[in-house]
Amino acid sequence: MTVSQSATAGDAFRSWAAVVPELACVDFDESIRFYTKSLGFAVLYSRPNFAYLNLEVVQLMLEQGPGDWPTGELVTPYGRGVNLQMVVRDAPAMAERLEQSGISLFLPLRERWYVAGAIERGQREFIVQDPSGYLLRFMSPIGERPCDHA
Repeated sequence: MTVSQSATAGDAFRSWAAVVPELACVDFDESIRFYTKSLGFAVLYSRPNFAYLNLEVVQLMLEQGPGDWPTGELVTPYGRGVNLQMVVRDAPAMAERLEQSGISLFLPLRERWYVAGAIERGQREFIVQDPSGYLLRFMSPIGERPCDHA
């Protein structure tokens, strides 16, 4: 890249999310179908066995496992102990679309209020498990209210 190109590259870089998880996949082709066809992610760019995906303001990367930096043996289900919360405009519609297409939800759509200091923040959320076992929690904010706890 030349110096004159750096402004353009910098503008593109600012549209990238600050944190982008890279998920190792058991079967890359099955995972890319799930993320694009079932969940609605778009492929921003790809190369063999790798894709950078985007859905609204959510970005993530998929790579055929074990990937370049394995820290240990990968055993399914992947991502044990982690769920990735992703903010979307309409989690209820997304949950309904998944269920109508025959995809079982790990946790059905629900309304939850989470204490955040003196307020509670509400969201509608559901969790779906991807083909490699990662838990994906999609949520849509529904507002704030005063906290009832003392």
